[in-house]
Amino acid sequence: MHSNARKRALPAAAVIVTAALMTAGCAGGTGGGDAGADAPQELTIMWESGGKEALDLVIKEFKAVNPDVKVTVEYLDGQVIKTQVPTRLAAGTAPDLFRTEAGSGTTTATQILAARGYLAPIEIEGLELPESITATMTYENELYGFAPVLQSLGQVFNDEALTASGLSVPETWDDVLTFCADARALGTYAYAQGPVSLHENQTTPYALSGELVFEPDPDFDAQMADGKVRFPDSNWVKVLDRTLEMVDGECFPDGFEGNDMTAVLDSLATGKGLGMVGYSSYLPYASGSGATFSIYPLPASDDPEDSRLLVAPAQPFAINAKAKNVELAQEFLSFLAQPEMTQLYADTLAPTGGLLPASYLTQDPSQTQVNDMMLKYLDEERTFQFPDATWPNPEVQLALQSGMQEAIQGKRSVEDVLNAMQQAYDQGGPAD
Repeated sequence: MHSNARKRALPAAAVIVTAALMTAGCAGGTGGGDAGADAPQELTIMWESGGKEALDLVIKEFKAVNPDVKVTVEYLDGQVIKTQVPTRLAAGTAPDLFRTEAGSGTTTATQILAARGYLAPIEIEGLELPESITATMTYENELYGFAPVLQSLGQVFNDEALTASGLSVPETWDDVLTFCADARALGTYAYAQGPVSLHENQTTPYALSGELVFEPDPDFDAQMADGKVRFPDSNWVKVLDRTLEMVDGECFPDGFEGNDMTAVLDSLATGKGLGMVGYSSYLPYASGSGATFSIYPLPASDDPEDSRLLVAPAQPFAINAKAKNVELAQEFLSFLAQPEMTQLYADTLAPTGGLLPASYLTQDPSQTQVNDMMLKYLDEERTFQFPDATWPNPEVQLALQSGMQEAIQGKRSVEDVLNAMQQAYDQGGPAD
């Protein structure tokens, strides 16, 4: 079975997060506000609107065994959440549970919020995940985020459009440039891109970084932290150079500089182009057309064995340190962490694949091309996290996003972008 193969493949990386845990149906414990048996049996959640159907199903199952618990969810756009979470935490008006992100490189990153004292540690008995995944949600040896699903980043294709083109998935860097030229000759384009949405400017650099930066130097992050290497003097130069080569090679559609994420999703769903360089977590938003999708690493060299697929937690839950009932919030996450629930969540949110249940080490997930590809690269230990997970503050990511937005228009050089990233990196983090 897949699960046994995964356990054999990841003996050193797999960790089990254990702690004293309440069981379903005993939700009356101590909270961050009122304590004891009188703690309120009410749970408030802020979550992304695109995940409403999946989370509603989990909540329905939770309430079936906890009928006295009231669960209120505020569903918001993902970008709005990134603004609302820090603001409400600072004001003391944040909900008990909310969506966050792994690592320390964004405004809602778990390690950033934990360092500021905004989060309560998460205790889930028997949670088994690779250390590479849990590490980005851990601060001072305690877990502060739980993601029910994992996402990947690479070249994603509309299967019908790719088959109709007669072209093959690129396996080397030369293949990528040839693929882009061949797509243009057919009257289409290889990859949709939407740089007006600021975060879209990181997708191609991130996808290339696994092979160009972290595969040849797995200790790159540690060397950055020690000041032994800097962005402008590293293989990040190759990453950004090759991103601009794809622009010059007409890999993206004409006028793409004016496109946003909505245009990317529309292109992927309808097959206007062959695919995109982006996240598998986008697929639920593009699946309404009935299309199916596949994902592969974006190659950056002439050796296919060097290709790396980026895999990371998708939108982890975090617990407000000032939640009215921390124990109830813990119980909900423990319920969600059960294999049946992570499977239900993943299959509902991404019925055509795209999100791998966090329980993949202990229970076989649904067999889709995207899930199978993530499993293959996880088994072979050929994955890396998203680079921002280890950046000390959100300004590094912003420098990359805004810098590349201007670089593709010819307004900034690669050197300019990397110098700005280094300047942001040198500011350090909230705990410095």
